[in-house]
Amino acid sequence: MKITEYAVHRRLATIALLMALLVLGFYGLWGLPVNFLPDITYPMIRLHISWRGATPEEIETNVADPIERQMSTLDNLDSLESSSIEGMYTLRINFAYGVDVNIAYQDALEAMGRVARQLPADIDPPVMFKADPTQLPILQLTVRSDQWDLVRLRDWSENWLQDQLVAVPGVAGTEVIGGMKREIRVHLNPETLEKQQLSLPRIVQRLRDENIDQFGGRVTTGQREIIARTEGEFQNVDEIRDVVLARNGHAVVRLRDVAQVEDSHEEARVITRLDGEPCVKVSVLKQADANTVEVARAVERRIGQLEPLLPPGLELGIVESQADYVESALAGVSTTAIQAAILLIIVVYLFMGSWRQVMVMVIALPVTLVLNFGLMRLSGFSLNIFSLGGLVIAIGVLLSNTIVVVENITRWRATLPDLDKSQAVIGATSEVGTPILAATLTFLALFVPFLLVPGLTSLLFRELILVIAGIVATGASLGQTDRILQQIEDAVSGDELIDSIFTLAGGRVWGLYTYEIANEGELNIQLVPRGERDISTADFVARLRPVVAKIPVPGGMAMVNPMPLRGIRRLGDTDVEVRIRGQDLPTLFDLAGRTAATMNELDSLTNVNVSLDMNKPEYRARVDRARAAELGVSVRDVADTMRSMISGTVATRLREGEQLKLNTIIQSLPTPFPLVAADAHGIGARRSSSLPLGRPDHSSGLHFQNVLCVLGRVGVVGDHQHRAAA
Repeated sequence: MKITEYAVHRRLATIALLMALLVLGFYGLWGLPVNFLPDITYPMIRLHISWRGATPEEIETNVADPIERQMSTLDNLDSLESSSIEGMYTLRINFAYGVDVNIAYQDALEAMGRVARQLPADIDPPVMFKADPTQLPILQLTVRSDQWDLVRLRDWSENWLQDQLVAVPGVAGTEVIGGMKREIRVHLNPETLEKQQLSLPRIVQRLRDENIDQFGGRVTTGQREIIARTEGEFQNVDEIRDVVLARNGHAVVRLRDVAQVEDSHEEARVITRLDGEPCVKVSVLKQADANTVEVARAVERRIGQLEPLLPPGLELGIVESQADYVESALAGVSTTAIQAAILLIIVVYLFMGSWRQVMVMVIALPVTLVLNFGLMRLSGFSLNIFSLGGLVIAIGVLLSNTIVVVENITRWRATLPDLDKSQAVIGATSEVGTPILAATLTFLALFVPFLLVPGLTSLLFRELILVIAGIVATGASLGQTDRILQQIEDAVSGDELIDSIFTLAGGRVWGLYTYEIANEGELNIQLVPRGERDISTADFVARLRPVVAKIPVPGGMAMVNPMPLRGIRRLGDTDVEVRIRGQDLPTLFDLAGRTAATMNELDSLTNVNVSLDMNKPEYRARVDRARAAELGVSVRDVADTMRSMISGTVATRLREGEQLKLNTIIQSLPTPFPLVAADAHGIGARRSSSLPLGRPDHSSGLHFQNVLCVLGRVGVVGDHQHRAAA
């Protein structure tokens, strides 16, 4: 072959070219980005909207319907998948593969801008982002203290620790979960309100009116221009207590007369623990083009530098680091290369009996790998679990081809001893060159469909983390969910193969977001490294399931599953997913129940459950419109007052280094709660038809149709089943 002839006859030029390629290879190796996943751009955009206190029906009517009708007009749209749970709306916009996601993202933003005026005024600002695995946290750490309460712990994490971490090069930001957010709470006394004929809207408005810091204009005096402003913001809690709400002659009614004002915290909706101790979790996000390993290690070094500066009793710990996975994968490739080299030496020496041929193999292997690193750098690739897997495959092909060529050269020299060495090399290589080229191209042809077929392929990865997900009876409180998770913690914490247990009660983690769902929770169990245990993650899951099965979960279920690879888009959350579509929700629920019952009869399926529960209890207040009209009260007055008294209303904010919410709430919901009519007369509104009724706690849709999913996993017979299929 011409290449072989050139290499043999022009040895110096060949060596010079090889050295140049090696320099390029080492340059690529030193500067090659190291990440957990490749740069995957999914043709998908996600939208999250939080509407505190809203029911799934309200979200469906006031948020989902107008947004989805607007989004359905987007170009190259494949499908819309939405989910509405209490207080949260999520929309997944799927586009056809091959679409420029950046253009699709801009189109979605424009569509969101057109529909914004149709949305409720009290929703949180919508959050829209592209599905990018690089946005996933590279490091998750916990903050614990045996001397601080959770309010102070959260405050310290948000206002001091975050600043320290963001200052690390390559860090894009952080996200804090758990603890308790500081809040100024105004606990109103309903009887005093009724006596003073004060309404909640009146109190909220007075607090807003008294907390103002406003630009007044500019005053020109001679050659000077002076800025005028009004300073009237609250400086402390005492100023809030002294706000005048009403005046009757010389009598003054202040806030302290009708309410208890305290520096407290928001209602805890999520509980986080590490190894049974309360904690705050801080997730670290990297910049898109940053090196995962370098950034993670830099953050770890920064944490080490902060240790001497930490307040007494405070402890920082790392729960999960993507750098560990990447380095583990690198170590796996290194181990594979070493094992291949050892086997190569043994096989070649046994069959050829020459150390010279062995050295040819030993030299060819690292040289080829280094050259590949240079090509990867020029192509814009990163060193990740998939590119490393490709290198392992390439090593096998390289060794196979090298053995064929070296063996043929050895045969030529043995059968033609008088032939010049150079001619023997050229002749032997030319003889097998075409078959080797054909075999290599045939091998590469196996991968061509993966480049041409749109979509994603299934990828295997050995997990180090497993998840115990618990779903208790719909309508259960956060405290009940937490108690069940604590029982599971106690049951599994003594296992020597477990490195750490992170508990999240009252929520569900999905991508970058943590959803607040009182009757759900999960335990993330980090196992010790694979080299320190003699069983796989799958075997450990099978061993753990009977232990968890002994924990009673009344009206609910507990599932033990390996944690899937983060950042890889999956078709579903489970092995088996049956989707039932239609418009009539009760009919769908009945069909889903019967489907789940059938699936439960199969010994090969475990953790069978329906994605919707129709039994969440709620109180309903039905207003007598005629009577309300006589009293000068509208249905909205009743609805707004009830929501404010139960969930609270953020009246204004107190600036004290940070902005603190000033939340007004009722101490407890009395049977008659006070309303104020237009003529300022107090009215006691009673709960009408306030009976616990079953209502959906979650709804999902696909292209304007309701969708119910029946989920199940393939597992061991006898897994824990507590919840009835229907």
